Amino acid sequence: MTNPAEIFERDLYAICKSSAELYVSQYERCRFVFPDGQQCTMRPANGAGHDRHRSQNEQIEPGAFVPSRPWHPGNSKGDWIRDIQRRFIQSYQDIFIPPDPHHHIATVEQRLSGRREWIHLTYHDKWKMIKSNKTCLSCLQEIPDHVLTCGHSYCPRCVQELGHVSPHFECAWNIHCWLCYEEKGRNSHLVQLKPRCSGVRILALDGGGVRGIVELLVLQALHKAVGLEPLPLKSLFDLIVGTSTGKHQE
Repeated sequence: MTNPAEIFERDLYAICKSSAELYVSQYERCRFVFPDGQQCTMRPANGAGHDRHRSQNEQIEPGAFVPSRPWHPGNSKGDWIRDIQRRFIQSYQDIFIPPDPHHHIATVEQRLSGRREWIHLTYHDKWKMIKSNKTCLSCLQEIPDHVLTCGHSYCPRCVQELGHVSPHFECAWNIHCWLCYEEKGRNSHLVQLKPRCSGVRILALDGGGVRGIVELLVLQALHKAVGLEPLPLKSLFDLIVGTSTGKHQE
């Protein structure tokens, strides 16, 4: 699985950096306090240059904006972002890396491989009630492409990590839903993935009335040339589209 530090650098660092800059430039609170103890309510974006302080009860005093955080070399926005990164890595490891009660020395990859017996078994009663077609709930990293009959979706990486290679089909894995853990062993699903070096295979069937017979003959010749005649021709394509006569041939 991907190292959490790499995930942060690739997907989150730029977002955190721009968010920190936006917060400091527009939303950070002024640290100035009025004699009665009320804090200035002005933000950097409230006025040009923040040339005055204002309290909640409309007290006004002249003065420049005073950042609530003293941004000096020892407390820079970069350090702020790195602290977020540290917390992200720790949270990721708490979720996906099972504890090692025997204190065995193991690599992150070795400990991650045990997560299916840890996180999914421990929290399956909660995960089984949550479903998403935008985020793979097994890794919280990728978009899920493969939906099981229970409604949970998995990304190709998790299919390969949590499933077992099919002995009967090429580039296919048998997997049960680890998010519905109590069904383990009862419902196995066959998931076929696109071979690593393959492209997208699309069959487009034109219309033309009786001329559609020509397409049938071409497809018959193609099926014979491939040499996998027991396998249905439709299994050789990822997408089949047609119009008019071609639509009926689908």
